[in-house]
Amino acid sequence: MSIATAAPMFATKPLTRLLSIDFFRGLTVAFMILVNNNGNNDLAYRALNHSTWNGFTPTDLVFPTFLFIMGISMVLSFSAHRAKGTTNAEMFPGILRRLSCSSFGDSL
Repeated sequence: MSIATAAPMFATKPLTRLLSIDFFRGLTVAFMILVNNNGNNDLAYRALNHSTWNGFTPTDLVFPTFLFIMGISMVLSFSAHRAKGTTNAEMFPGILRRLSCSSFGDSL
């Protein structure tokens, strides 16, 4: 596992990120863009279309892969908060804030 430090412009300390998760997330988002903009469905490569009910294509892996990455990121985030001594009751308002922002497209 490779860990890199990324220092945002206004941060007081560098953030530690897991590069393999970031790479996998970027690859999934790039494939998601390719699948969603594959042109005419009749002329697109068969692998870029969703399969019929009894089939399977790489396109059918995009959403499960994204959910898998979200689950890993949540576990890493929660464990980092718990290592700092944060309780579940203290994490809950932040979870609700992130949930409401992502659901409605607002930013706080």
